[in-house]
This record gives sequence, C-alpha cells and structure tokens, in this order.
Amino acid sequence: MTAAGVGGQIQGISLDAFLQMAQMDKTTCTLTVKAGSRNGRIFVLKGELIDAETTGIEAAEAACQIISWPHVLIEIENTCLKKENRINQPLMNILMEAMRIRDEQSLQTPEMPPAAQVEPQPEAEPKALADSEGFKDLSQPAEKVDKAPRQAPAVAAPAPKRPKRSPVAMILAGGLVLVLVAGLAVWQLGFFQDKGKKAYETAVVEADALEDWQAKQQRLERFLAAYSEGPYAQAARDKLDELRREAVQLELEDSLGKVDELPRDPAFEEKAMAIYNAFLARHPEGPEAGQVKQKIAELPVLVEQIDFASLKALEGKGPEAQAAALVHYLARHPQGANRAAVEKILAGLADALLAGLQKQAKTCDAANNWDGCIAACERFLGLFAAHVGRKGVEELKAKMEGQRDLAALNAAAAQAGNDLAAARKVYTDYLARHPASPLKAEIQARMDKLKDLIQARGQWETVQSFARNPQNDVVERHNRVQAFLRQGSSTAFSEEGNKLLAELETEKQKELQRRQQLAQQDRQQAAAQAAQARLEQERQKLKGMQDQVLKSAVATGRFSAGTDGVVIDTKTGKMWALLDSTEQTGRCMDYVSARNWVAALSTGGFSDWRLPTASELAGIYKDQPFFPGGSASWYWSSESYVKGYHSVVNIVTTRAETTFRIEQERADTCGTVRAVRP
Repeated sequence: MTAAGVGGQIQGISLDAFLQMAQMDKTTCTLTVKAGSRNGRIFVLKGELIDAETTGIEAAEAACQIISWPHVLIEIENTCLKKENRINQPLMNILMEAMRIRDEQSLQTPEMPPAAQVEPQPEAEPKALADSEGFKDLSQPAEKVDKAPRQAPAVAAPAPKRPKRSPVAMILAGGLVLVLVAGLAVWQLGFFQDKGKKAYETAVVEADALEDWQAKQQRLERFLAAYSEGPYAQAARDKLDELRREAVQLELEDSLGKVDELPRDPAFEEKAMAIYNAFLARHPEGPEAGQVKQKIAELPVLVEQIDFASLKALEGKGPEAQAAALVHYLARHPQGANRAAVEKILAGLADALLAGLQKQAKTCDAANNWDGCIAACERFLGLFAAHVGRKGVEELKAKMEGQRDLAALNAAAAQAGNDLAAARKVYTDYLARHPASPLKAEIQARMDKLKDLIQARGQWETVQSFARNPQNDVVERHNRVQAFLRQGSSTAFSEEGNKLLAELETEKQKELQRRQQLAQQDRQQAAAQAAQARLEQERQKLKGMQDQVLKSAVATGRFSAGTDGVVIDTKTGKMWALLDSTEQTGRCMDYVSARNWVAALSTGGFSDWRLPTASELAGIYKDQPFFPGGSASWYWSSESYVKGYHSVVNIVTTRAETTFRIEQERADTCGTVRAVRP
C-alpha cells in the first residue's frame, strides 16, 4: 500500500534513467524509493535534484546511495516536499558516483545462486484480526476461498564461497568500469553539445524575430544562463555585443530626435541639456558621446535665435509681458546679435505701460483690492529705472498703499472679536501715527460702528454662559448658540459663536454616540446571555448523550467509566471516546478532515487521541459484548492507500455481528470518527 496523495508507482525502469527524463521534462516530484528493506526519498524541483534522505544520511551522499540500489520500486508524489537545494551538483556527477558505488557493491557482495533465492510471500493478514475467535475472512466469497495449505518458504541454501580474484582480474574489472564511465561521459558531452547547438540556433532565430532590442538581449542572456560554459557561449556573447552597439546607436538617434522634437521655447535649452547629459551619463565614451558634446557646444547660438524668435510671438500680448520678455532677453544675451533691435522695442513699450497703470488703478479702487496694482507699479519701476514717468508711478503706488492700510486696519479690528476696546485701539493707534491721514474720516466712521457692537455683547455673553455650563443638556446648549447666530443682529461674534457651536456639535455627537453605545451594550449583553444559554443547553445535551452511551457500555460488563467523556475497554485496556465526531460536531467528515479533527481532540483531558485501526474497531463492534451503536453506520480507520486513481480507506460498520468483512470507502467520502487512545 502507498500513502494518501501519492501520484503512482513505477517498476521496470532504473532510477537514474527516470531522473534524467525528469530533468529534461522539468518535472517536480518527491520519489519514495524501496529496495528490499531499504527505504529512501529523493526530492526533485523543476527537473533539478535538490535533496535526498535515507537512514542516517542526507543530501548528495544519500542521493548516491539510493541511486546505487538495484531492483527498486519507485513511488511518485506529484509535489516536491522541500524547497532548499542541499545538493548543488550536476545530476551527471551524482549518477557517476552512484555507478561507482554500485560497482563496488557488486564486487563485495557474493551473488546468491538462483536455487537459494527465496520467493516473495504475500503480505500476511493482521494476526490480531485473523486469529480472533468467531471471526472469518470474508474479503472473498465463501465458495472461492482457497483452502489449500500454505507451503513453507524455501530455505536458502548456503552460498558457495566466491573464488578469490587474481590481481590481474581485478585490474581488468577496474579498467572495464573506467571505460564504461568514460564512455558515458563522452556520450553525455556529445549529447549536451548537440543540445547546446540546437538551443543556440533556436535562441538566435527567436531573438532575430523580436523587434525590441532589449527583448533580443534577454533571449540571448537566457541562453547564456543555461549554457554559460558551452562551445556556443562566445558566439552568444559576440551577438550580445553587436546588439548593444546597435542599441547605443539607436539610443543616440532617439536622443537627437527628442531634442529635435522639443518646442522652441524658453525651456528648450534646459530640456535639451537634460537629454544630452542623460545620454552622456549612460555612455560617457565613444563616437556617439563626441557627437553629443558637439551638439552641446552649438546650443548657445541656437538658444539666442530661439529666444529672439519667441519675442515675435509676444506681439499680440500686453505691453508689460512684452517688456518683461525683452528685459529677460537682454539679461540673458548681453552680447546677442539682436540687442539693438530689442532695446528699440523696449523704449516704445514704456509709454504704453504707464497709461495702462493709470487705468488699472481705477479698477483696483472699485474692487477694494490694491495688491495687483501695487505689484504692477513695482514691476514698472523695476523694468524702467530711468523713464521720465517714474515719479508719477511712485505717487500712484503710495496712494494705493494707503487704501490698502485702511483695509488692513479694518481686518485687525475684526480680529479683536468681542474685545471692542482692542478693536477701537487699532484705529486710535493708527491716527496717532498718521494725524493728517486722508483716511481720518473713514476711520472715525468705523469707530462709531463699534458702539453698536456693545449692545449685542450682553446678549452674546448670556448665551455663551449657558452654552459653556456642563450642567445644562448639551443638545439644548447647542440649540441656544445656533439660534443666536441665526438672528444675525451682529456679525462681531460670528467667528467666536461658530467656534463654540463646533465644539458643542462635537460634544453633542459624543453624547449621542454614548447613548447609542449603551443601547448597543444592552443588546450585546442580551445576545451573549442567550448564546451562553444555548451553549449550556448543548453541553447538557452532549452530557446526556455521554451518560446514555456510558450506561449502555457499562451494562455489557466489558466496559468501565473513565474520565469525563471516556470509556475503558477492560478487555484491551484501550480508551474510547463515548461520543463520535458526528455526535460532537453535528456533521460528517472526509478522511483528511477526520485525521485533523482527531489530532486536535482533547476529550477527558487527553491530547493523544487517534484514528483506530480496522482491527481495533472490529474488536468492539464485531466481538461480543458489542460497544453501543453510535450515530453512524460505519467509522473511518487509520488504514489508507491508493487504489487506481483514488485514495481509499478501510472502514468498519457498526452492525452488531461476529463476522468482519474488510470494506473500503473513498477518502473524499463523508464519514465519522470513533476516537481511541493510546
């Protein structure tokens, strides 16, 4: 029999031949190898021999020993149970060493004459089951049972003494082994050379068919990774060098093309230099680098032409934008070929900009936003340091700055909020610094408006006092502040009121959440109590079932009570769980789930519960007095094996009978466990 999950068995093929086929097919598997009483395992991952183990040894040494065994039976499991490569040697080295070990063993072990060999006997039936009183072997129909007496196995005759070999014979035998080993090595060399040639030709054809040079390179590098020392490795490297040269040329053409495609704008030089420097960083030497350096040397002249040409594109835009561009050109190209023409255009723009500033100032006054106009004046003064209209621009700038100061005073007073004295002090301090300010009348009007705010203060302070008292209901506090803000009698307290309203909103939400949590806790507590009641009810139900089974079992006189949930078979001394898996869990289980369930079982305080053998199950269900029947018609045993394409398991029925027939069920069938220990 083989364990569940095994892929199959093979015989009649040597292990070394199978490993070579597995290497060519990139097979992944675990091999269980048996030769007489010897057992070992070999682990193959994607065709590569990565590990082996047999009694007392591991890795490469174990692999050589196992492969040297004659007449092996191989069981295949279609997964590799290990991932780490502990051998790290070519398969051919392992096979050669195994052949050497096999040759040494054949010289040291005397051959058994054919007459002395013992015929293999069929596997004996379990003695405990076959010899039990009242049991019959019903695995075959009664009329077909072979009643012929078994013949005693042949006794091996004494092995004849092997004649001592002469030194000459031993030298000839050793030479023959060396010749065989050398022949195998020559064959393998030719085989891999031929395979390397085909792989190289295939790699070249596939690389030539690819359009992307990086894909071509990757294809050839995969060939070199597999045949780095082969006769075609240098040819592949030469091909890679050729590809890299072509790639550099293509990259150069691509970089130059990118520069040609750049828009001829002020950012052209920076972008072009970035492209050129990126190429030089990757390829600092060579003829291609020289071409790029020449392009860099030609950039200044090209950039001056681009900048001057870009000035023409500004003809439809405002005079300030044109003037800024002209000044920028002069600063960037002080010795430019077009400097005189640029200075002439700049002089003509100054008058147009001055007229535009005067018109823009009226727009800023209407919008109460002077920052843009002040900035425009500053730009004019920066562009035209010697222009005759400079003084008028300075006066216009000072006027707009005064208007901006008034707006700043109003903003500072508003920031004082409910502190009306602080708000008034903002204006009085300004008038003290500027007693002749043209803004005096407007400032006095602002101060008069502050009187109206005092009337609203009392109302706000009353609302605020109520809202900040934690003894009051938070919902009512929130509503009071919200109502005050909706009245709109004064906006002086809006910021403070909105801030307080936000705080109360947070507190209100927390209070509502707290109330919801209390309600949720009440619901959860009720649910937990109901669940506990159900668990207690289920426990009592199981306890009642256990008591009923225990009572029936003890009544037979054969079984006695153990710890909670356990009964002891006084005939065998084994302990059995009173309830089976279906009674405890309310569901059936396939074989794998049954093994996992019984491994985690802790009934009676024991942790070593297990699946019983078929004989153990038969001992309580097919041997009087019988164990009380459970909820299932049959139970899983611990005996599983492969039958055809499926894993099957021996089962035992719960029918009260003194005859026992071996029955099986597929491992994926849903069944039940009657746990036993130890």
